[in-house]
Order: sequence, then C-alpha cells, then structure tokens
Amino acid sequence: MLLLSSAVAGQPSTLRDLSLSKTLSPFAVIHAFKANWIWELPFGKNQWIGGGAGAFLDRIIGGWAFHGAARIQSGTPFNRATSVSSA
Repeated sequence: MLLLSSAVAGQPSTLRDLSLSKTLSPFAVIHAFKANWIWELPFGKNQWIGGGAGAFLDRIIGGWAFHGAARIQSGTPFNRATSVSSA
C-alpha cells in the first residue's frame, strides 16, 4: 500500500487507517520557559547614587531602567523555505 503524506498539517495521510496519522503537530511546543525583567537603576533623588540631587538633575539621571524578555522553547525550529523557479 502506498502512503502519500499530506501537504497540509492536520489532514490525515490516508482515510483507510486513521491510526497511522497519530503524530505531534509541526507547531508543537512541549517545553517553554519565558522570563521578563525590569531592573531600575539606583540613580536620582532618594536613590543610592545621586540621592541628594535637585529636581533638574533628578530629571536627567533619575528613572533609568534595564528591561528585557527571553523565551527558550523546545520544538521544531522555524525554517523559512523559498522556492526558486527557473524560466
């Protein structure tokens, strides 16, 4: 029996035996770790550095922060396929 794979995810490869089509989705993400952070820098009024700053200096050196996000996951990596046609 010849089994042809389906080009569309979610369609069974054969309608005669649906148990042959049991597999993970190409977009399955089994494990995912996500993190977000904000670190406010200690500069400006009432802070560790520049604690005695006036209003003008506080507007320049105060209120700075580092922030970021990270995501680490398992699964199939993104693969961009391009087709080239020859004329």
